[in-house]
Amino acid sequence: MQSADDTTELCGVRLLGPQTLDVLNIYRPPIRATGDDREDRFDPRCLPNNNKTIIIGDINGHHPSWDRACEAADAVGERMADWMEAEGWVPLNSGEPTFASYRSGAQTAPDLAACSAPLARRAVWSLGPDLGSDHLPMVVEVRSETAPPRRVRKTKWAFHKAEWQAFAADCEQSLAELEPDLTTQVLADRFESALQRAAVRHIPRGARADPRPWALDPDLQEAIIERRAARAALRDGDTPSRERWIAAKRRAAELEKKATIAHFKDFVSTTLNRPANVGRVHKTLKKWERCCDDEPRDGQAMLKGDRLIVTDRDKAEAFVQEYARVSKQVGFRAGRSVEDSIGRLVQQVQDGWNRPKSRRADPPEGTTAQKYVLVAYDFARAYDVVDHRLLRLRLLELGLPRCMVQWTWQWLRDRQVAVEVNGVKSGERVFRAGLPQGSVLSPLLFLLWAAPLAHSLKAIQGCTPYMYADDTATLCAGASIETARHRAQQAADTLTRWARTSKMVVSGEKTQVLVLSQWPKDAVDLSIRVAGARVEARETLNLLGVTLDRLLHFGPHCKRMRQRTRPRLQHLRRLTGRDWGLEERQLRIVANGYVRGALEHAAAAWLPAASPSHVEVLEREMREAARVITGCTRSTPTEALMAEAGLAPVTARKTTLAARFLAKARALPEEDPLRRVADATVNPRLKAVTGWRTVGLEAWHMAGVVAPIEPVLPPSVAPWEEVPPGGL
Repeated sequence: MQSADDTTELCGVRLLGPQTLDVLNIYRPPIRATGDDREDRFDPRCLPNNNKTIIIGDINGHHPSWDRACEAADAVGERMADWMEAEGWVPLNSGEPTFASYRSGAQTAPDLAACSAPLARRAVWSLGPDLGSDHLPMVVEVRSETAPPRRVRKTKWAFHKAEWQAFAADCEQSLAELEPDLTTQVLADRFESALQRAAVRHIPRGARADPRPWALDPDLQEAIIERRAARAALRDGDTPSRERWIAAKRRAAELEKKATIAHFKDFVSTTLNRPANVGRVHKTLKKWERCCDDEPRDGQAMLKGDRLIVTDRDKAEAFVQEYARVSKQVGFRAGRSVEDSIGRLVQQVQDGWNRPKSRRADPPEGTTAQKYVLVAYDFARAYDVVDHRLLRLRLLELGLPRCMVQWTWQWLRDRQVAVEVNGVKSGERVFRAGLPQGSVLSPLLFLLWAAPLAHSLKAIQGCTPYMYADDTATLCAGASIETARHRAQQAADTLTRWARTSKMVVSGEKTQVLVLSQWPKDAVDLSIRVAGARVEARETLNLLGVTLDRLLHFGPHCKRMRQRTRPRLQHLRRLTGRDWGLEERQLRIVANGYVRGALEHAAAAWLPAASPSHVEVLEREMREAARVITGCTRSTPTEALMAEAGLAPVTARKTTLAARFLAKARALPEEDPLRRVADATVNPRLKAVTGWRTVGLEAWHMAGVVAPIEPVLPPSVAPWEEVPPGGL
């Protein structure tokens, strides 16, 4: 449309296939001659006029060529008809009314569907059923010159609809008829056949989603029939027929709303209240969280670079080519967690801050108060570019037995993958690099792959590497911020050189730098260079899902957790009411996992260090969850509210988590880095700095717990190692 037209709305969709078809939906609002400040700048000459376009929509224009009830065309209708005549276009409408006025009951056709004359020979126009609006939907069917490819939809077993008792009885009857002297192979074949026959009979199978359950309500179905009958009986100038139609519309809308609410309340009160359906509650809540996403739908075209992908074959080939790019990089390691890494980092920084101030010009390394520069690096497609040949050499350099290296090589080498889209299968692709997605071995192999990097970073004085799967960070300490920054630059250069030799790419734009110091001026104008990019220090740094700030008060992280839990509380509130909904027991279970679980991500590491004002932010969210569980008002005292809901306050959880985390750290072997941090003794110099070790020891003292803690079970011995003389 022309730039001066600020009233007409236009949107379009392109249907791709053997023949491209553009469908433009247009809406021109009614502009009154008097009392309306808007100007009518609608110009049909700006519309496309090719043989591959259909224009359909509400133009609020009337002309006898598409409106049977129109005797004289208005200005917009005349304008549109002149343009169609000049371009060789024709209306597809049959002249039937598409609109009924609420005020007068008059039926007209302000809606238009038009296309070129050649395309109109393959198009059929019709009106759809009454959907409750004052406009009737227009349906345009276009016959393709070539038949579209048959789409294959895979069916799925609907196990939740199966008749399991009949299934079991059928299987028992089939197996009871077997002869006793059959071979094992024949018995296995007969058993499989019996299962398949019983499954076909008693387990539904299909590819279509269930209809809306409330649409089967008898009263609603009757109201929809009455609404459509009233629409069909509508006559111009007949006030009673218009009033009957409006009343039928309102009644159908009210009944649909009531049926929807009643079905939802019944579903929550009966189905979701069963103890075995707690997981279904979580699934429902997670579905509400992801109600809006950007994933491509069936039949939707996709972009790959600058090329538009249309056919299923092209989509499958594109997916298989990009398989490594979309691999899910998991960070699971047995016996390790995000809490361990963040806890060790936070306690190490606090111990450095609590050391005495320097009274000498050149104090010994690590004996005085430290300042830190934390750098979190980002590898571009870290798992996807691990070269298999280099990985095999690295495993041999680390001293792993040749048999183990050969097993790993055979597991990774010549992995082939193919993608199937709507029954169309792509060609196979062989991967010479990358670690498989979702495998528990992938994070461990990546750590072995990056072992030389960790060794090089540890060689830098004052530098401590933190590696969790493909997430790599360095914490560089120094008596002055200049020393810490110089060491951080050394670590960045070392990591960049290693990445270059290992065929990996470090993304300098996504690298984060944070100054950890009690002095605000230390964070001013501090920057390092990573892979040629200048990276400046920020106010916060996000590492493994935890937002760190300069003073480790975790204020930004608490606010981020509040933003994360607010929608969850709203979703939880939708599952309960005054006389319906989840029971208190179910709500308590869901709140502990769905709300508290989000708040307490790695909480043992950072929550003891958070200031009381920031902890109060989380306390408010837990009190809100308690009100949802109990139905108590805001005037209810806090202690009574939390006791009634059966939820522990965040302050109490802080002590519990710190004590448990300290016990876990003290149970580790003595050479473990987390154990060394837990056993360290540093005289507190800063009263405002508290960590999980201090809070845990205070909890131990109050509970009468004394060291030593029973050690964890030793790790199992590798098959190629000898068992020590004393046993495990």
